[in-house]
Amino acid sequence: MTHVFIAWKIKKGDIRNTVEVEFGSERLEITDKEQLLVTILPSNRVISHLCSYTCTLKKIEVKLKKEAENINWTNLERAAGSQAAKLASAVAPNMNSAPLSYPSSSKNKKNWNAVEKEATKELDVKAEGDSALNDLFK
Repeated sequence: MTHVFIAWKIKKGDIRNTVEVEFGSERLEITDKEQLLVTILPSNRVISHLCSYTCTLKKIEVKLKKEAENINWTNLERAAGSQAAKLASAVAPNMNSAPLSYPSSSKNKKNWNAVEKEATKELDVKAEGDSALNDLFK
């Protein structure tokens, strides 16, 4: 997953026009008329300019873009004195450089890059006449 979604239900009146959400890479604050409603210190870093929120009559929904897309968050907020955010930030660049592998029930692994190269070689070889027709039915 590349995003984290959070929703809060609203009990008091209509705050759609007065609510403000401030996104930081390590902090999320929701205020209403200068009154602080919620402060969250996410367990991992987020990309603040790609985060968004919507406020309806009954709830506030926040969408946080993860900085490290390949890491599952075990907690929404980081624990006091936790090194999890620093560790995740240090590990994430290494995870993005490796190609993704998908689960398979087959015990034999197939190198799809080699298959693609082979297919492009076959397309490059151009046959004409009867030999092209015979190659089509092979």
